[in-house]
Amino acid sequence: MLLRLLRGGLAGLLLLGLLAGCGGGRPEDPTLSLSLAVDGSAASGTTSGTTTTLQIQSGQTVTMDSSLDVAVVESPGQATLTSLTKTSTSWIGLVNSAVEDDVTLQVTSRDYPDQTRTVVLHVTPTPLAINVVVDGVTQTATPVGTGGDYSLSIQSGQTVALQSNVGLDLTTDFGDARVANRVVSKTGWQGTLTSAVDTEVTFTAAVDGDSSRSALVHVLIAATPLQVGVMVDGVTQNAAPVLAGESYTVTISSGQQVALHSTVAMVVDESLGAANKSAYTKTATDWSANLASASSTEATLVVKSNADNSLMATIHVVIDPKPLAVTVSVDGTLETSTAVTAGQTHELSISSGQQLTLDSNIKVNFASSLGAASASNISKSSTEWQANLSAGAATTVTLTATAQGDSTRVATIVVHVAAAPLQVGVLVNGVSVTATPLLAGQATTVNMSSDQSLTLNSNVSFQVDESLGTATKSAYTKTANTWSAKLSSTAPTVLTLTAKSAADSSQAVTVNVVLDQIPLTVNLQILTSDGATVVQTDTATAGDVKTYSIPTGYRVAVGSPTLPINVTADFGDGLARYVNSTNHSWNAMLVSGSATEAVLNVTPQGATTGGLTLKFDIVPKDLSLNVSVNGLALPTSPYAAGDNLTILVSSGDVVAMASDGANITVTSTLSGLTESSVTKTSTTYSVSLTNSTGADQTATYTITSASNPTAQVMLNITVRAP
Repeated sequence: MLLRLLRGGLAGLLLLGLLAGCGGGRPEDPTLSLSLAVDGSAASGTTSGTTTTLQIQSGQTVTMDSSLDVAVVESPGQATLTSLTKTSTSWIGLVNSAVEDDVTLQVTSRDYPDQTRTVVLHVTPTPLAINVVVDGVTQTATPVGTGGDYSLSIQSGQTVALQSNVGLDLTTDFGDARVANRVVSKTGWQGTLTSAVDTEVTFTAAVDGDSSRSALVHVLIAATPLQVGVMVDGVTQNAAPVLAGESYTVTISSGQQVALHSTVAMVVDESLGAANKSAYTKTATDWSANLASASSTEATLVVKSNADNSLMATIHVVIDPKPLAVTVSVDGTLETSTAVTAGQTHELSISSGQQLTLDSNIKVNFASSLGAASASNISKSSTEWQANLSAGAATTVTLTATAQGDSTRVATIVVHVAAAPLQVGVLVNGVSVTATPLLAGQATTVNMSSDQSLTLNSNVSFQVDESLGTATKSAYTKTANTWSAKLSSTAPTVLTLTAKSAADSSQAVTVNVVLDQIPLTVNLQILTSDGATVVQTDTATAGDVKTYSIPTGYRVAVGSPTLPINVTADFGDGLARYVNSTNHSWNAMLVSGSATEAVLNVTPQGATTGGLTLKFDIVPKDLSLNVSVNGLALPTSPYAAGDNLTILVSSGDVVAMASDGANITVTSTLSGLTESSVTKTSTTYSVSLTNSTGADQTATYTITSASNPTAQVMLNITVRAP
C-alpha cells in the first residue's frame, strides 16, 4: 500500500514538471526598485522592509527614479514641495521646511499594485546663522546660531547691520538709543544707532515660523560727546540735540540767522551752495551766521568734534529766498504798480460785477470775507485767486494771502465794492425763484415748464434782449421796469434773456431759461500743449465725478451742447494758462511743477445743484522754471518744460531764472544786446540786458534740465529801445 502511494506521488510531480515546461505555470512579478539622489548626487538612506528613510537639509532637491511605472502620493507635513517634476518613472522636488519634519512619498506600481515602497525624507531646517556688521565690517568670527548670545560695543553714530541666512522675526529694545537710516528686510536689519548716554540695544532674532530657534545680539553704545543744538533767529528748532552720525534739516527764509551750539569744541565745514553768509561769528563751541540767497538753495553744515573728526553731525539748511508778493488785477488790468508784500494792506474800489485777480509769487493760502458781496466764476490755486464780485449794496470784501508754512507772512487786500446800479428779480408764475435780486454781471438758470409765465422786475429802467431759440412768447407785457411773458415750446429747449440798464448797457444780467428740464451734459477733450492733437474725449452728466491723468502743459476743454454753464476751479499747486470761457464752454492749459490735482466743478449757469465734477491729476515734467523781472515774479510763473514765452522789459532790467531745485544749463542768442551783472549757480541764472541799437531787440535764452536734455524752456526777452 505504501509503495503504491509513493508511486502515485512521484507521477504527480512528474506531471507538474511537464506542465511547467510547456508554459502552463505563471511567471513571478517584476520587482519595484528605486534609486535616490540629493542635489544631483546619489543617496541611499536607510531601508527597513519596504521603507527607505533619507536625511536631507531644507532647500535641497530630491530626485527619485523607479524601475517600473509608478504613482507617487506626497504627504509633506509642515514642509513645502516646489519645482515638482513627475513622469511615470521619475519624481523631482525641492523641499523646504522651517521646522524639523518628515515628507512621506508613497510609491505604487501602476501595473502591479501589490508592489509598493515608502520613502521618508527627514528634513532638517536650515540652521540659524546671523552675521553682525558695523560700518561695513563683519564683527562675528562665526555666525551667531540658535541659542547664541552675542555682544559688541560701538560708538554712537556707527551703522549696525544684522544679516541672516533665513527669514527672521525680529524684536528690538533700543534703550535710550535713536535710529536713523533704518533698512529692514525679511533676512536682515540695518540702522545708524546714536545715543546721548551710554546705553544698550538688544535684538532678539527668531526664525520666522519657529520661535524655538532664536539668538540674542547686544549692542553696547558709548555715548557721543558731540551733541549739537540748532537755533533760527534765537529760537531752538530741534527738541533733542543732533548727535554724531545724525542729520537734521531746517527751513529758513532768506536772511534769517542760523546758530549752532556744540557740547564739545568743534569745527564746521560749510557747503553753502548758492547762499552767502553775513554777521558771521565762531567760537570753540558756537557758530552763527545770517544765510541769504537769491534763489532756492540748500546749505550744508557738517559739525565735527575738534578732538575726533570722525564724530560729525550734519545740518541741512533749506533757504526759501522768496518774499511774499501779491499783485492785484481788475478785469485783467494790473491795479498795483508794486506788489503787496507781507504785513502790508492794499485798498481798492471796484464796481459790482468786475473781476478781481490776486497773483502770488509763492504758495499761499487764500481766505476771503465777502461781507454783503457774492463771488462768481471763482478760480483758485496755491498762487492765484480770481472771482467776479457783485453787491446789491455797497460793501467791503477782505482777502488775505498767507504764506504756506509761515502764518506770520500775510498780505491783505481790502476791496470796496460799489452797489450794482442794476438789480433784477426773477419770478415764475408770480413766485420769486432767486433768493435775492440778480446784480449786474451775474447770471442764473431757471427751470420751468412750457406755458408758464416768466417775469423780470428791475430797480431801474431796463431793456431785455431776447434769444428765444425754438420757444415762443405770448401774453407779453413790457414797462420801463418790468418784462413779462408766457414761454412755450413743443420740445425741451433753452432760451436766454439779457436784461440791460437803459442808462448803461454795460450793466447787465443774464437769465437762462430751461423749458422742460434739460439735464446737464458736458463734453470733454484733453489736448496736447499746442492744442493740435486730441488725446482723449469723454462725456459726463449731472452727478458724475470723473478723474483723469494728464502731463503738465496739456490743455483741457469742456463744453455743454445744451445748457449755459459755470465752471468753478481749484488748481491745487498748479496754474491755468490761456483760459478761455463762454456761456457754454471753458478751456485752458493746466501746468504744475509738482504733482497736484486740479478740480473743475461744472454747474448750470447760476445753479448750485445738478452739476458734475472733473478731476485732473497733473504729472509734472523734469523742469519747472520761475522767472522774475526786477525781483517781481511773472504772474504765469513757474513755467514747465516745453513752454515758449516772450516777455517785454526795459533796457537795464534784471531778469532772473530759477528752477525748483533741478540743475540747469543756460544758452543764449543775444541779437545785438549786451549782458551785464550776470549771476549764475547750478539752479539759477540772473542777467541785466542793455539795448544800445535804437530799436527793440530780442534775446533768446534756452534753459535746459541738466538731467534731461529734452526738458527745455524757451525764454524770449524783448528789450525796448532806450
